[in-house]
Amino acid sequence: MKRFWIWTITVCSLAVVAGLLTWAFIEGRAEMAREREREAPVSSPSRVASGNDGPVIALTEDERTRLGITVAPCPLVSQVPSRVAYGVIEADPSASVTVRAPVAGRIQVDPRSPWPQLGDHRQAGDVAGRVIPRLTVTDLVDLRVRLAAAQAEVATATASLEAARAAAARAHTLNLDHASVSLQSVEDAELRVRSEEARQTTAAATVDIVTTVLGQPTAQEASPVASVFTILLPTGSIAEVLAAPEEIVESGQPLLRVVDYDHLLARVQLPGSDGVGASRATVVRVGDPSSVAATVMAMGAIAPGSLETVLVLRLEKSPAGWRPGQAIMARIDVGGEPVTGVVIPRSAIVRHAGTAWVYVQTDPGHLARRPVSLDQPVDLGWFQPEWGSVSLVVAGAQGLLSEELKSSIQVGEDNAGK
Repeated sequence: MKRFWIWTITVCSLAVVAGLLTWAFIEGRAEMAREREREAPVSSPSRVASGNDGPVIALTEDERTRLGITVAPCPLVSQVPSRVAYGVIEADPSASVTVRAPVAGRIQVDPRSPWPQLGDHRQAGDVAGRVIPRLTVTDLVDLRVRLAAAQAEVATATASLEAARAAAARAHTLNLDHASVSLQSVEDAELRVRSEEARQTTAAATVDIVTTVLGQPTAQEASPVASVFTILLPTGSIAEVLAAPEEIVESGQPLLRVVDYDHLLARVQLPGSDGVGASRATVVRVGDPSSVAATVMAMGAIAPGSLETVLVLRLEKSPAGWRPGQAIMARIDVGGEPVTGVVIPRSAIVRHAGTAWVYVQTDPGHLARRPVSLDQPVDLGWFQPEWGSVSLVVAGAQGLLSEELKSSIQVGEDNAGK
């Protein structure tokens, strides 16, 4: 009897274990099915169809409003053929001035203004600083001797002039009084007066020059004090600072370089010889939508036998912030018969997979994505030659691209294939 109960309990235990294992297996399969359902690919209803010119998106009026899409017509325009060239902005050599030291000496800051710093803009006549001349003892002695001699010459010429004027007056009186003195004597006396006047003027000028170099003695000093030479600036911005206050400089040494950025040039390279004969261009700075008209000053090959042409352009104006060294793109008018096309506004351009695209309305409710060329920039966008009149998405194009690509998004593709 005891053995019967042992077998009964054992069989029941095995049955319970088998039941638990079966339940766990079934529950595990159900959990795996639920997990596969949760990880199933997420997809959006596709609104994209394939067209002759590329993908075509179908949208209702409500969907356009939600995406902020605006469609506008692009009328036909005519434009002279042009070529795109790339280059950099350069300073106009004629608008660059190097300020040099007027004399050898020591630079000193002028009390009226600080010493110029890089990037400062100054007007013509502004004071940059001053130079105190470097005079040796020998120079001072020599100048003082010259000053004394010139002052003595002034005194001698003044005395001689007074005597000559008195003699001329006396000769003129005697000539009038019964012609006691001949007319020739009167003329000789007047000639001597003019000679002494010239002598006095020359001596006085010499005194002024030497005094300007030496200056006047102060109350505390018995020796002359060297004069100060002011450094004046032209109109422009400080491009280089080549000396500093308290620095000793030589006569003619460069101190500052001032560039007037209101006059700029551009140097561009054009493949081939398409630019030969060009006279006008439109320049656009990279990263700046504004454009500037320019004229072609000169052109030539980079080197003998080169397949590239270099053009030097003079900008008709200089927008704020344009400086030498910045990259530019120029549209060179090469002449020829006008070409008909449309201008694609900048707001209509979207970029995808390394290409520029626009959305063209093929018919109400359908928008097709078409590639565009950015080789001919104009003031309002890019010119597309040989395009007919079209209606483009000019607002919301980026949102439309996102809506187009949404249907291709797949989540959990690896699990879905299992």
